[in-house]
Amino acid sequence: MPTPIYERLCQGAPLCLRKLIDRAGTIHVGNSPYNEVHGTILALSVLSSYSAGNAMTFFCHPSVQHIHKEPDEGGWCGYRNISMMFSYLQGIGMSAHPTRAHTNSL
Repeated sequence: MPTPIYERLCQGAPLCLRKLIDRAGTIHVGNSPYNEVHGTILALSVLSSYSAGNAMTFFCHPSVQHIHKEPDEGGWCGYRNISMMFSYLQGIGMSAHPTRAHTNSL
């Protein structure tokens, strides 16, 4: 992991003010980390429905947040992939897996 990214993770992500418009046209205002974009999947699915030549489109779950690359991140992407997978689990309300006792039967 690049040092600047590691240092930002230790400090916590800076927040920025976001304004979102839902399907009903209601504007929602709130703070979110600067490199996370909520509602990307929903917006893309709506836009793809207007494409006359589009026969079929597959999208991930709408709770997945798009997490874009940091300016000095380099070419690795594992952290963003894991972060987007976690955003799905949080979005569907997934709780932690129950702890299981491990036994050895040797």
